[in-house]
Amino acid sequence: MGIVTLIIIMLIVIITLLCLPISYTCRLYIGSPFHISGTLCWLGRVISYTWQYTSGYHPQTDWHILGKTYQSSKMPLHDEDLTKEQQEKIIHELTKEEHAVTYDELRTAKHTDGSVKKKDTSFPWKSFICTQEFAFAFFAWLQKLLYLSRIRTLTLTGTLGLTAPHKTGILAGALYAVIPSSITALHFNFISEEYDCTIHASGHICIAAVLSSSITFLLSRPVRHLLIQWHTARKEENHG
Repeated sequence: MGIVTLIIIMLIVIITLLCLPISYTCRLYIGSPFHISGTLCWLGRVISYTWQYTSGYHPQTDWHILGKTYQSSKMPLHDEDLTKEQQEKIIHELTKEEHAVTYDELRTAKHTDGSVKKKDTSFPWKSFICTQEFAFAFFAWLQKLLYLSRIRTLTLTGTLGLTAPHKTGILAGALYAVIPSSITALHFNFISEEYDCTIHASGHICIAAVLSSSITFLLSRPVRHLLIQWHTARKEENHG
C-alpha cells in the first residue's frame, strides 16, 4: 500500500512539473558572422539551458542549475584559430577516416574488379514525406506547436536586402502582411544585397502540451507507416 501511494505521489509531482510553463528566448543574427542562440528557463530561473552557435565555432551549451553553471568550451573551427598541434591532430584523424574501411562497406562489397564498391542502402525518405497525407499531418502538428508556443514578443531589426530588388520587395510585402508590428525597426535595401538583420522572439510553452501534440503526430497514420517501413528497411539491412 505504501509503495502504491508513493508511486501515485511521484506521478502527480511529475505531471505537475510537466504542466509548468517554460519560458524561452530565441535570437537569430543574419549577417557576418552568422549567430543563433536559444535559452530555456524552467521554474523561473532555477533551471536554465542555453544553446548558441556562431559561424566558425562549435556550438556552445550552458546549464544553470540552482545557481551553478556548467559551460562547454567554445572551440574554433577555422584553421587560423587553431594551434599547430591541433591542426596536425585534425589532419591525422581525417586521414585515418578517409582510408578506413567500415564493416558495412566490407559486408556489402562486390569484389568484381578488386575494388570495394559500397552498396546504396539509403532509405527513400522523399517517397514517404512528399505526400499530401504526410504534409497535412506535419503542418497540423506545426500549427499546433506555433499555437502552444505563445510568442509574446517578435521583433526584426537591422537592414535586409536580397540578391534582387523584386525578391526584397516580395519579402517586404509578405512580412508587412503577416507581422507588420514586428518589423517597424527593420529596413529594406532595394539597391544592393545586404544582410545585417536580428530576429528576436520570446514566449512560454508547456512541456505536457508539446508532448501530447507530438505523440499524436507520431501516432498518425502517415508517420506510423514511415516508421514501420524505416524499421523494416533497417532490419533487412542488418540481417541481409
